[in-house]
Amino acid sequence: MAEVRPVRSEELAEVAELVGTTFRADAMLTWTFPEDAHPPAAAVRFFGAFHRAAFGQGWIWVVGTGPVEGMAMWVPPDPEDRYGQVMRVIDPEVAEIMGERKPRYDRFWAWIDEHRPGEPHWYLEHIAVAAAMRGTGLGRALIDHGLANADADGAPAWLVTSKRRNVTLYERFGFAVDAAELAPEGGPELWFMRREPRRA
Repeated sequence: MAEVRPVRSEELAEVAELVGTTFRADAMLTWTFPEDAHPPAAAVRFFGAFHRAAFGQGWIWVVGTGPVEGMAMWVPPDPEDRYGQVMRVIDPEVAEIMGERKPRYDRFWAWIDEHRPGEPHWYLEHIAVAAAMRGTGLGRALIDHGLANADADGAPAWLVTSKRRNVTLYERFGFAVDAAELAPEGGPELWFMRREPRRA
C-alpha cells in the first residue's frame, strides 16, 4: 500500500503542475476560463495559488517517495469556514486568471456550493495521479485515506465530478449520486456524489 503523507512546502509547485496537467481539459475549469486562455498554464496557475493558500491547513495529501506521483485535497468538516477563507485569499489571482469570465466563475461555484451537504462532511475537493502511475493503486490509497478519516468522524464524504466515467469509479468506494444536473447558463453536466460513513 502506498504511503499517504502530508505535502511538503517544497513540493507545492510540483503538485500544482500535476493537478493542472490532469485538469487542463476538465469542464469545471475550462468553462470558466477566458476564450484566449491557455488551459494547461491557466490550470497550473490556479492550483498553484489554491495550494499555496491552503498549505498548512492539513488538507493536501500526496504519494510518492521521490517525485510526487499523486495527490488529493480532502477538506474536513469546516465549521469555521476555512475553505471560504482560503478562496477569498486567492480571489484576486483568480480574477486575473478568469478575466471577463470571473462573474461566471463566481456564479458557477456558488451554484456548486449550494449542493454541499448541510451537515459536517469530508469534501474530496480534487484528486490527481500522474498518467504513468494510474492503475497502480495510488488513487485508491488517496481516496481510502480520506474515507477512513470520514468514517472515524462518523461523517459523510462528498465530491463533485464533471466526468461521467468517474461516477462508476467513485461508486466502487461507496459513493452514490445525489444529483446529476446541468450547470446554469449552459454550463457542463455535473454529478454530485455522497458516501455515508461506515461503522467498524
